[in-house]
Amino acid sequence: MKKMLPVLLICSLVATSVYADTTTVISNPTVPQIKWISKNSNDPFTIQNGAGIPLVITITVNPGPSVGAVGVNVKNCGTTTHIDAGSATVCSTSDSNNPVTLTSDSATMPATGTYQLKPS
Repeated sequence: MKKMLPVLLICSLVATSVYADTTTVISNPTVPQIKWISKNSNDPFTIQNGAGIPLVITITVNPGPSVGAVGVNVKNCGTTTHIDAGSATVCSTSDSNNPVTLTSDSATMPATGTYQLKPS
Protein backbone atom coordinates (compact mmCIF):
# COMPACT_ATOMS: atom_id res chain seq x y z
CA MET A 1 0.00 0.00 0.00
CA LYS A 2 2.88 2.36 0.76
CA LYS A 3 4.23 1.93 -2.80
CA MET A 4 0.79 2.71 -4.30
CA LEU A 5 0.52 6.11 -2.60
CA PRO A 6 3.40 7.74 -4.56
CA VAL A 7 2.09 6.25 -7.83
CA LEU A 8 -1.38 7.63 -7.17
CA LEU A 9 0.08 11.01 -6.24
CA ILE A 10 2.14 11.16 -9.46
CA CYS A 11 -0.88 10.11 -11.57
CA SER A 12 -3.06 12.80 -10.04
CA LEU A 13 -0.40 15.47 -10.65
CA VAL A 14 -0.03 14.42 -14.29
CA ALA A 15 -3.80 14.46 -14.76
CA THR A 16 -4.00 17.92 -13.15
CA SER A 17 -1.22 19.35 -15.32
CA VAL A 18 -2.83 17.96 -18.50
CA TYR A 19 -6.15 19.52 -17.52
CA ALA A 20 -4.53 22.88 -16.68
CA ASP A 21 -2.74 22.89 -20.04
CA THR A 22 -5.88 22.70 -22.23
CA THR A 23 -6.63 25.49 -24.70
CA THR A 24 -9.96 27.26 -24.96
CA VAL A 25 -10.96 28.70 -28.33
CA ILE A 26 -13.19 31.78 -28.23
CA SER A 27 -14.90 32.75 -31.48
CA ASN A 28 -16.18 36.18 -32.46
CA PRO A 29 -19.34 37.05 -30.56
CA THR A 30 -22.62 36.65 -32.40
CA VAL A 31 -25.75 38.65 -31.71
CA PRO A 32 -28.79 36.38 -31.11
CA GLN A 33 -31.23 36.04 -33.99
CA ILE A 34 -33.51 39.04 -34.34
CA LYS A 35 -36.99 38.83 -35.86
CA TRP A 36 -37.95 41.18 -38.69
CA ILE A 37 -41.12 41.88 -40.68
CA SER A 38 -41.95 43.81 -43.81
CA LYS A 39 -45.73 44.23 -44.07
CA ASN A 40 -45.71 44.84 -47.84
CA SER A 41 -43.52 46.16 -50.65
CA ASN A 42 -43.86 49.72 -49.27
CA ASP A 43 -42.73 48.78 -45.74
CA PRO A 44 -38.93 48.44 -45.64
CA PHE A 45 -37.08 46.85 -42.74
CA THR A 46 -33.60 48.32 -42.26
CA ILE A 47 -30.51 46.75 -40.69
CA GLN A 48 -28.25 49.63 -39.66
CA ASN A 49 -24.48 49.50 -39.26
CA GLY A 50 -24.05 52.87 -37.60
CA ALA A 51 -20.48 52.19 -36.46
CA GLY A 52 -19.36 51.07 -39.91
CA ILE A 53 -17.58 48.00 -38.54
CA PRO A 54 -17.16 44.94 -40.79
CA LEU A 55 -20.20 42.72 -40.19
CA VAL A 56 -21.43 39.41 -41.55
CA ILE A 57 -25.23 39.36 -41.72
CA THR A 58 -27.20 36.13 -42.04
CA ILE A 59 -30.75 36.82 -43.27
CA THR A 60 -33.43 34.13 -43.20
CA VAL A 61 -36.90 34.42 -44.77
CA ASN A 62 -39.61 32.29 -43.18
CA PRO A 63 -41.44 29.85 -45.47
CA GLY A 64 -44.98 30.87 -46.27
CA PRO A 65 -48.07 28.77 -45.62
CA SER A 66 -48.72 28.11 -49.32
CA VAL A 67 -47.17 27.85 -52.76
CA GLY A 68 -46.03 31.24 -54.03
CA ALA A 69 -45.02 32.33 -50.53
CA VAL A 70 -43.67 35.82 -50.07
CA GLY A 71 -39.93 36.48 -50.36
CA VAL A 72 -38.03 39.73 -49.92
CA ASN A 73 -36.25 42.22 -52.11
CA VAL A 74 -32.84 43.15 -50.70
CA LYS A 75 -30.68 46.27 -51.05
CA ASN A 76 -27.01 46.71 -50.07
CA CYS A 77 -26.33 43.03 -49.38
CA GLY A 78 -23.50 42.34 -51.81
CA THR A 79 -24.83 40.79 -55.03
CA THR A 80 -28.02 39.48 -53.38
CA THR A 81 -31.13 41.32 -54.56
CA HIS A 82 -33.84 38.79 -53.62
CA ILE A 83 -34.35 35.99 -51.09
CA ASP A 84 -37.09 33.42 -51.67
CA ALA A 85 -39.38 32.32 -48.85
CA GLY A 86 -37.79 29.50 -46.88
CA SER A 87 -34.28 30.54 -47.93
CA ALA A 88 -31.35 32.39 -46.40
CA THR A 89 -28.34 34.42 -47.49
CA VAL A 90 -25.16 35.72 -45.95
CA CYS A 91 -23.62 39.06 -46.83
CA SER A 92 -20.89 41.34 -45.51
CA THR A 93 -21.00 45.07 -44.96
CA SER A 94 -18.98 47.81 -43.35
CA ASP A 95 -20.94 50.67 -44.89
CA SER A 96 -22.68 52.89 -42.32
CA ASN A 97 -24.20 55.10 -45.05
CA ASN A 98 -25.99 52.32 -46.97
CA PRO A 99 -27.88 50.02 -44.60
CA VAL A 100 -29.18 46.61 -45.67
CA THR A 101 -32.89 46.97 -46.50
CA LEU A 102 -35.51 44.21 -46.78
CA THR A 103 -38.96 44.67 -48.32
CA SER A 104 -41.68 42.12 -48.98
CA ASP A 105 -41.92 41.25 -52.67
CA SER A 106 -45.71 41.41 -52.38
CA ALA A 107 -47.77 44.59 -52.47
CA THR A 108 -50.31 43.07 -50.06
CA MET A 109 -48.67 40.25 -48.06
CA PRO A 110 -46.03 40.41 -45.31
CA ALA A 111 -42.66 38.68 -45.31
CA THR A 112 -41.01 37.68 -42.04
CA GLY A 113 -37.79 36.11 -40.88
CA THR A 114 -34.70 36.59 -38.76
CA TYR A 115 -31.28 38.14 -39.11
CA GLN A 116 -28.09 37.65 -37.16
CA LEU A 117 -25.00 39.86 -36.95
CA LYS A 118 -21.43 38.76 -36.41
CA PRO A 119 -18.26 40.84 -36.58
CA SER A 120 -16.13 39.68 -39.50
